[in-house]
Amino acid sequence: MPPLPVGLRSCPTCGEPRGKTPDGRVATCLCSGVRCNWCGTVYHRPITDYYLAGEGVWVHVPWFGLSYRVCQAPPDLRVGPHWTQLAVDSATREHLAMTTRRALEEAGRAIEESRLTVTGQARLGGRRPSDKSRA
Repeated sequence: MPPLPVGLRSCPTCGEPRGKTPDGRVATCLCSGVRCNWCGTVYHRPITDYYLAGEGVWVHVPWFGLSYRVCQAPPDLRVGPHWTQLAVDSATREHLAMTTRRALEEAGRAIEESRLTVTGQARLGGRRPSDKSRA
């Protein structure tokens, strides 16, 4: 098995790599994941990354990462809330906050750019800037 990247260590509870590398990548382990209340299976938390030590690769879990999971519990046990969030370590909490903040900033910039574009079109009487020559 290849050595873990600098900053990562094996979790004493689940054995998966966790921690933060010098370049800012955060690896979460199953201990900060999400547990299915119906069958008890633990999955990696959406919008996080984890490191597969055996293969030496990083894996990203998208926001919809839990939506395709099929619960193995019998239907009569599938009552109540489906997911329970497990405790989040400080590095994961910081990474999630930074990711959310960055997404909100990008959305704000996109809205402001579209607002400026609409305002500019209104000043031109509804024409696009490229339509000036046709006026």
